[in-house]
Amino acid sequence: MRREAPFALGLILGALVLAGMGMVGSRAALLPQSDLAGIWAGPRAILTGADPYDPLTWRSTTERLGIQRPDTRVYGYPPHLALALLPLGSLDLEAAAVFWTLSGLVLAAAGVRQLLRAFDIGPFGELLTGTALLASQPALTAFMVSQWSFHLTGALALAVAWLRRHPRAAVSIATAATLVKPQLWLFALPRIARRRRAFGAAVLVIVAVIGLVAVLRPGWVAAWLAYVVPARVPDPPMSPTLLGLAGEFAPHAAMPVAIAMTAIATWLVVASGAGLPGWLTLSVLAAPYAWSYDHLLLLVPVVVAAAAALPPWRTRVVAVGVAVLVGIAPFTYALAITRGRESASVAIPLAIFALVLASAAFIRGRVGAAALAFTIAAVACTGAPPVTPSASMTEVAARSSAPTAPVTTPPAAPTPTAGSATPGAATPTPDPSPTARPTTTPATVAAPASPPPPTPSPPLDAG
Repeated sequence: MRREAPFALGLILGALVLAGMGMVGSRAALLPQSDLAGIWAGPRAILTGADPYDPLTWRSTTERLGIQRPDTRVYGYPPHLALALLPLGSLDLEAAAVFWTLSGLVLAAAGVRQLLRAFDIGPFGELLTGTALLASQPALTAFMVSQWSFHLTGALALAVAWLRRHPRAAVSIATAATLVKPQLWLFALPRIARRRRAFGAAVLVIVAVIGLVAVLRPGWVAAWLAYVVPARVPDPPMSPTLLGLAGEFAPHAAMPVAIAMTAIATWLVVASGAGLPGWLTLSVLAAPYAWSYDHLLLLVPVVVAAAAALPPWRTRVVAVGVAVLVGIAPFTYALAITRGRESASVAIPLAIFALVLASAAFIRGRVGAAALAFTIAAVACTGAPPVTPSASMTEVAARSSAPTAPVTTPPAAPTPTAGSATPGAATPTPDPSPTARPTTTPATVAAPASPPPPTPSPPLDAG
């Protein structure tokens, strides 16, 4: 029981932060506009006889369901997820929200608890980890918009914790999570699978699931590929990843530049000997599409990297990682609001990446690789050109294909987006995301208390 106390205390502290910021009540009020509403709408539409992948009827279907207006012409998640989530769609939205929240929090807490049993980081490290799991900026964001982050963090933690004792179960968990958001597992799944046969089996399962749905519903897959995939990576990219960073420096050649940076990052992982935590961090950093709430997954490689350090340094590694997620992430988010894009938040995975690589390199005496990791992270975090904050994140999203709510003013007159609000309007907890429809003005969230309110991201995430 004494072994469980530090982590449990950390969870209690994190829960107090959630409650103290008034997020529970505000989240309930924003439920119809949350990401969960968009996730729930697809399976709900199927159960009511509607076609979630019909571009002619999808938006009218969401209006009938009483939820947010979607930012794509069809359901934002791939067909295999729409079918897998049918049990969620059988519940009304309020009941689905309760189940979604509780299942995510329980899975995250249980998964990280197993991770801490497998990787010793000391009592104070466990306290910090539990606090960050609920009180970091990515966690606050995920809670507010009801995203997948708690589920995926719990799954990643559980898979890593079971790598040695239950390798098949670990690969199964990672495979299932990859079917939810494959872009976040490009490096994590191969590393968790380790052996070629296990990785091949995981890929075969993924292909079989997607292929079966494509055979049964070929029109659904075609519609999702045509209407959703192109909308997820705007031009230039805005995600807090290497692709978004490349879009800052080379907006017309973002993809090849991002691939080159990923190749350099891969070399750094190998050169520093970072191993598993390096690949897990790179999987988030090099994702082609992500948002700041996905950074909650970075808590897992921080724990693994800390456990590999010498005992006197374990708590320090965790403390630095938690300081990035809890103390620095809110400010990169505030910067993202003023700049109208989240690409500046790439500083968070870059900082964790540098921490993980430096920790491994110093342990192995590879000081040169560690110094290079810190140098690249510092240059990348400070070298982005400034962007005039002439548009809010909502306005930027509207120009990059996010639909607007119906208005009655003439087409020639400027009209607010669906999430815009009149100056001075505010709600207890703002909902400012690059493509979501918030209920407050950007000015309301541009100068939040520390830590600031979370940043809901696109309501219909692409897998």
